[in-house]
Amino acid sequence: MSFMRLNIFKAALCALLFAITAYTADAQDKSTEMAATAQISCINTAPGEDASTQMRISWAANNNDTYLLYTHSGDRRWRHAKKVLPQQQEQCTVFDGRSSKKADGTVFNESARFVKCGAQINALEPDTEYKYVICKDPMRGVARKDFEDMMNDVHTFKTAGAEEWSCCIISDFHSYTPLPARLESAMNMLSQVEKHDGSIDWVLHLGDICAWGGSYSFWERMYKESAFKRYMWAGVNGNHDNMSRTYELSNQYFRNMTYAPENGYEGEMGVCYHFRYGNALFIMLNNESMRSDDGLLAAQKWVKSVVESARKGDNKPDFIIVCEHYQWFNGIDGKTSQYERWYELFDELGVDLALAGNNHIYVRSASLFNGKVVSSSTCGTVYLQTSSSDNERGQGMNDTLSFNRNYIEYRFTEGGRTISALDMKVNTKGISISLLDRNGTVLDSSFIPVKKNRVFKTDIRGNYMRDSLDVVAQRCSKSLKAAYMAGKLLSTNDSIPGWEGYPVQLWEYYTGVDVKAGVQKRGLVYMLNPDARKLARWIINAVYDVKGEISYEDVEKVRKYITWQSGTQFPVSGVVFEDMYVKGEYYPYLFKDGVTVYVADEAKWKSANAHPTDEQLEFYTTMTHDDLAVNTGRFARICSTTREMYYKAGGTNEVGRSDDGQRSKAWLTTVRELYKKAWKSDRNFLIYAWALSNL
Repeated sequence: MSFMRLNIFKAALCALLFAITAYTADAQDKSTEMAATAQISCINTAPGEDASTQMRISWAANNNDTYLLYTHSGDRRWRHAKKVLPQQQEQCTVFDGRSSKKADGTVFNESARFVKCGAQINALEPDTEYKYVICKDPMRGVARKDFEDMMNDVHTFKTAGAEEWSCCIISDFHSYTPLPARLESAMNMLSQVEKHDGSIDWVLHLGDICAWGGSYSFWERMYKESAFKRYMWAGVNGNHDNMSRTYELSNQYFRNMTYAPENGYEGEMGVCYHFRYGNALFIMLNNESMRSDDGLLAAQKWVKSVVESARKGDNKPDFIIVCEHYQWFNGIDGKTSQYERWYELFDELGVDLALAGNNHIYVRSASLFNGKVVSSSTCGTVYLQTSSSDNERGQGMNDTLSFNRNYIEYRFTEGGRTISALDMKVNTKGISISLLDRNGTVLDSSFIPVKKNRVFKTDIRGNYMRDSLDVVAQRCSKSLKAAYMAGKLLSTNDSIPGWEGYPVQLWEYYTGVDVKAGVQKRGLVYMLNPDARKLARWIINAVYDVKGEISYEDVEKVRKYITWQSGTQFPVSGVVFEDMYVKGEYYPYLFKDGVTVYVADEAKWKSANAHPTDEQLEFYTTMTHDDLAVNTGRFARICSTTREMYYKAGGTNEVGRSDDGQRSKAWLTTVRELYKKAWKSDRNFLIYAWALSNL
């Protein structure tokens, strides 16, 4: 066979098929080794950043000699096929050795070392159906069986660009090879959506499509389903997709089983991403990276930049759709979940639809804006979460809602055996969403109109609205609820030595049952805690004085840090119980003037079993500086300010250093006077000092 014919052979699969008959026995023998080793699996289609002209194809191979061949679906003989080499070819070992299970339930370790391949197809025609195959390099010799396998593994997708398009939304089918009925149930449900809407263009999943993301064999089995061959799939990383059987957590399982756009943020490239499909901008989030406050703020900052950038372009999206795995509301009783973390930003950005899964109960809210139900014609976000679809891992719900009755319009579950999915149809007028049960019956419908005269939160209250005093004070009121020592108010005393004229309050409180002592421990402490507006003013001014501007991220960082560090509590004198090292084992820490202190006469006043007597508690509330050891603690309430932060911010009193043996008691007097000054001011130097070192 000539090299010219081989080149034609590579360019068009049709020519390859005709050429098979011309292969000699020697060529077929030579191909045997190649056919045995060049295995291809886990082929799937993801959107490009602009799905009207770009698609991203992922597959796993045993070597570097594979490529993609694509053409229009109407090109029967592949005469116009084009070859695309993978832009990504990386050795993947993240699944190798992970504990898993075989189809018969036998525990085994995955043997999965492969070349992760990813190819982006560019310059596609909008609103067009395409087909593709993953090929092995014919220059290396290819057996007839290989071509037959290729033709049996043709994948298709449709680019965006139609005035009206639709997708199936599904989630939580926890594909698990020992229980194949899970995947079968989900695929049957998808078929019901196809029967309901004969023009499905792609599939959107909201996570937990794999029982253990670390089990490569589970993905491999799942991707053999015809639904993954017929559609582009776009989805989010669920908590199950993010873990192995032995709870080894990694977003690399998800990342290596698709080829999502690399337009996320640090640590989340190819996991968090955004893409345009028609007139909608989709933003895909990873809840597993948002467990901490810093992780949440990073995600929110990214979402804000994506939306603002999209709205500055010439082709502005009609709809903003944000997707994550964890639910907005608890479907059992309606209690607020992720909604609390996101609604303010969604209001500011004008998010139209927020999609989630995880809870295994379908929940749909009314259009919500600024904490109220609104007409969806100009503003508001609809929060919607899917049920499970595996007919096995659903859950029940209360007959009536205990929370957010005015927010939630519809819920659905069948209990443990639940199956449902959604049909979402989008055009220039709006988004229509229908909930279908296992029989294809429509249970719930909603419509989100395009907002031609969209109103943003910033339009109503100004750019400062989110961080105005009233708004921040509302958030600070939530922080004040963390003041766990504010149990029973015994008295208010404005004549405490050193604190004369200040309304210091004496509080009695009890810990939970101590896991070691087996009883609750009683505490007594004098405190001078700010109210919500005072705390808000301190935080806002600290941020402004440090940064010269006020941002939501910085204000929230300070507020949440104060909440976490001190619960907004300033102990003037007394005992503070904390289970810092062992959960449920409460240890008494003594405080004076907002700083941890140690008694000089430990034999008399230090509790021997971490359970102070009533006499000791009374002493702790009245102890003076003379009763204390030379060294104090490092941090000053309410923001855990250190001596070093104080000096950096311009503090001039000599208060020692944080090193052992240098923690002078002069720190107590300085902290006391700074806090007293703040009490009668809109600024708190201690918070400012922390912000200067941490913002």
